[in-house]
Amino acid sequence: ADLRNGSSWPALARAVVESTPVRGAMGFRLLIDERKVGALNLFSDTVGAFTSAAAADHASMLAAFASVTATAIGRGEDIDSLRSGLVSNREIGKAVGLVMAAQDLTADEAFDLLRRTSQQVNLKVADLARTVVENHSVGKDR
Repeated sequence: ADLRNGSSWPALARAVVESTPVRGAMGFRLLIDERKVGALNLFSDTVGAFTSAAAADHASMLAAFASVTATAIGRGEDIDSLRSGLVSNREIGKAVGLVMAAQDLTADEAFDLLRRTSQQVNLKVADLARTVVENHSVGKDR
């Protein structure tokens, strides 16, 4: 959160602070098939920019997208497959938000509910999420 205080790598932090405007950093491992293949490193010129849960949630979502992309590239998947995966992920995110609001649940609880329901009705989570979003939209049109 603050490279000037309490870094795990004090020499590196000191060098970064002395030579750049960076004051905070956050890093995530990128995994393919449970193997570390790289990292997504985020930097801020504002102390404390990465202290909120929302910042960590957004950053972990970026890391997930980066891992999906790296995995797809590593496996030779085309851009249409990536685009389809990102659209599905977006639909799942919308559905999680709707379930959170409707059921007064946390994001993890809402996703778990979608996952369990998808298993019970034998639908992919993305397909169930699309249905949740579509049904919500239909309800708004009435």
